[in-house]
Parts: sequence; structure tokens; C-alpha cells
Amino acid sequence: MIKNIFKKNFFKIRVALVNVLVMSVVLISLVKVLLSVDIVARIINILILTAYALIGALLIAYSLAEERQKEVLEKMIEERTRAIIESKKALIERAEEIARSKMALRERTKELEAWHKLVAGRELKMAELKKMLESLQKKEKYLEEFIK
Repeated sequence: MIKNIFKKNFFKIRVALVNVLVMSVVLISLVKVLLSVDIVARIINILILTAYALIGALLIAYSLAEERQKEVLEKMIEERTRAIIESKKALIERAEEIARSKMALRERTKELEAWHKLVAGRELKMAELKKMLESLQKKEKYLEEFIK
């Protein structure tokens, strides 16, 4: 847990440490300027102080920009993660819908197969009855001719 807290706040801690470091270096250089007795040493120390202050300001600006960029990236990651989760939910719902459709199609197929068997059986019976009718009609004609 401490690791996660440190990981989340690493950039904020780093920015604070950079600020402390820059301020420390600038203060030490300022003290060095104030304690300089010789004019040449004082000018050199002022130039060094100016360089430290400039470098420190750039370092602080870079750290702050990096922290802002990290926050923007974290927001983008959160949004993308949310979008992925929503897409996953939609895919699961679609898969369930497809499964329900498959079940309905299977049931309908079974019904149609049963209907087909019934109709095919009836057609076979009709063909058989038709043959019997034709046979009986032939016999009737034969008997009619025989009786005449």
C-alpha cells in the first residue's frame, strides 16, 4: 500500500524535492555572495547565483510540466480504460444476444423438421392412396366392361 501511495505521488514528491534543492542551492549561493569580501569574488559569486537561479527555475518548470503531462496521460488512460470496459460489456451483451438467437433458431429448426416429417409422411400417404385409387378405378373399369 505504501508502495502504491509513493508510486501515485512520486511526481509530486519529486517536484517538492526539486523545489527544496533549488532553493537550498540558491540560498547557499546568496550567503556566499553576502560573505564575499573581495569585489571580484562577489561578482563571480553573483554570476554563479544567477546561473543557479536560472537553472533552478528551468528545472522547476520542467518538473511542473512533467507532472501536468503525467496527469493528462493518467486521465487519458482512465478514459480509455472506461471505454474498453464499456466495449467489453457491449460485446458480452452482443454474445448473449447471439446465443439467445441461436437457441431460438435451433427451436425453430426442430419445429420445421417436425413439420417437414409430418408433411412428407402425409405426401407419401397421399401418393399411396392415389395409387390405390387408380388401381381401384382400373378394376372398376374392368368390371364394368366385363359386365357389359
